[in-house]
Amino acid sequence: MNPERVTVNRDSREVIFDKYFRPKSISEQNKLIDELPKDEIIYAVENANGYGSDYIKTLRNKNMINDELI
Repeated sequence: MNPERVTVNRDSREVIFDKYFRPKSISEQNKLIDELPKDEIIYAVENANGYGSDYIKTLRNKNMINDELI
């Protein structure tokens, strides 16, 4: 998963901004992401791409989704 982490993060951001709006600055984008409910973050990663989907599925199967991870 490590080689794909950057792509999953970028694609997750696109899922979020497609649903909400795209703030102009990176700091504003990060603030929006920080304020999202945890289930929205999970949804964004899971729907970012195939790697994100597999990652969330694996974490669910191992019961490893927690606040610190998110």
